[in-house]
Amino acid sequence: MIRFTKLALLLYGFSFFLECSADCSITKDTSSKKSSLYLLWGGTPGTGGLVHLLSTAEKSEPTLTLESTLSERSIYEPDSDCPAECLIELTPMEFTLSVEFNHSITMARPAEFTFYHWLGFQSRPNPAGAQKIYCASTKGCCGANVNLYRYVSFLYNDYFVTTAIMQKDHYGLDNMGIPICYVWDGSNNSSSIKDKLKWAGILLGIAIATLLIVGLIALITVWFIKSGSTGSKVDGLYQGDSADSPPRPVETQETQEPVHHEPKKQPNPQQKKHFDISDPRGEFPDAYID
Repeated sequence: MIRFTKLALLLYGFSFFLECSADCSITKDTSSKKSSLYLLWGGTPGTGGLVHLLSTAEKSEPTLTLESTLSERSIYEPDSDCPAECLIELTPMEFTLSVEFNHSITMARPAEFTFYHWLGFQSRPNPAGAQKIYCASTKGCCGANVNLYRYVSFLYNDYFVTTAIMQKDHYGLDNMGIPICYVWDGSNNSSSIKDKLKWAGILLGIAIATLLIVGLIALITVWFIKSGSTGSKVDGLYQGDSADSPPRPVETQETQEPVHHEPKKQPNPQQKKHFDISDPRGEFPDAYID
């Protein structure tokens, strides 16, 4: 009977159960109070005892195991960066006739409590070690831009929430396919990371600018030193000359120093010529010829 009632309500639509958009003017993602999201499951398919639970703790229920880890994140506590009027709290609600049969858990918004109470659901405390789950009431509020959908199976009497649009046997989109709220992209899982990246970029820019300035000063200094040591010509004058100094001759090539040659010595006519007329055996003395 409960299944037929839920099906009838879905067919007619129940837009009055949708959460009204809050007056939230904050669009920046600056809240650091974010937590990861885990989809847990338990029970046996086909028995009416299959259940799913969205939690911020991976191992928060002894009877449930991890089915998937969402890449998105939720806020666990409102603050000045994202106040309560911008957020919706998702509360687990449970329907139990038997642990094995007709056992169901859904994640409900405050405006849906009356509807689920009418179906026999009761509020369920958050799992041990898990934090509360807050999502944004409207897209873009506090920087939340990822749709969070709820799926329902009348065959398994089961609900689960996820950010993906998927085709799963015996499941369909609940809430007429409209997201129940909006969560935050996990790639920017904390505003502190964005702040660190921002400051890292600023410091890197300062370091590069400093290196460029130092390099420019070094080049100018080297240029002045070289120009002073080579006596370079500036504005038509050589370094050290004044406007009244006479023009210097044009130097076409380097000035070469004169080469001095030693005069060739003339032989002394009075000097005797000396010949070594020695016998190959070395028996003859030297001879002199006048």
